[in-house]
Amino acid sequence: MMIRFRPVGDGRNEEMTSMRSAVLSFAAVLAFAPAALAQEPPAPPKPPEPPAPAAPAPAPAPAAPAKHENRISAEARALFDAYEKTAYSPVALGLKELKGTMVMKMEMPGMEGMEGMEGMPDMSVRFGIDFKAPKTVSIDVKTDNPMLAGNADQMKQGVRSLLLNSMGILEPSDDQEFDADVAVEAGAKTLVLKLYNRNKPMGDLRLTLDAGGLPTKGKMTAVDPDMGMEQTIDIAFQYAKDGDRYRLEKQTITLSMMPEPMEYALTYAPAGDFKVVSSMNMKGPMGMNFAYRFTELSVNGKKVE
Repeated sequence: MMIRFRPVGDGRNEEMTSMRSAVLSFAAVLAFAPAALAQEPPAPPKPPEPPAPAAPAPAPAPAAPAKHENRISAEARALFDAYEKTAYSPVALGLKELKGTMVMKMEMPGMEGMEGMEGMPDMSVRFGIDFKAPKTVSIDVKTDNPMLAGNADQMKQGVRSLLLNSMGILEPSDDQEFDADVAVEAGAKTLVLKLYNRNKPMGDLRLTLDAGGLPTKGKMTAVDPDMGMEQTIDIAFQYAKDGDRYRLEKQTITLSMMPEPMEYALTYAPAGDFKVVSSMNMKGPMGMNFAYRFTELSVNGKKVE
């Protein structure tokens, strides 16, 4: 066997030291050689363990439901039922379905008789209404006026609310997202509705009720999507006696951003054994008028003139 020593470093002392260490190490190997040769050859080294598999990525958090799951307390349910027994109710008198087209025409001072003239924009919105008892209502909105299209959804919600209230229904329709509870505020019983859209909170509506269960006033707080600001809307209700019940006759809405309140007046038409709303006229600020009228209407499958 031949062992070649490789000097390390540049100095002679380092070379000598390295040689001495190598000689001593070689002597130690020779001293143990007989015993080492008598043993079995060492086993080959084990191959390295494969790396542990990476931990699986955590499962993504479940997405929030696309629609809010409505919650109605027992106290709120009792108020909804009490309203249906006090307010005028075509449903209780036999209304099963109502279908029709309601057209809203915007009338402004100085524009009388100009409708249909060349270059004049269409100032109307059409609402396709389909109501099924007890409280399912769907509304399609169409307009050719871009200015009105931006407010079409708000108009739709207003038509839905007034239509249901005119039928003696205080509870929002089946397709709306809300929670309902009852509180006592300033000594009066208050129905609190928290409103949602695609499971996103949109604001709340608080209705103060009289002893008979009819709302006398309300306050809605919501974020205006156009302005990005929270708006507060005050609502006042006016009812007319109809037999032993009370029919919604007028709503007055006051917005802090508007110089004058808006007033909705409802008109009813006979449809067999009961009456249904046939038109809603809204007086707005600066002399503007929004007239909502059914141009086509059928009740329980029969046309109503």
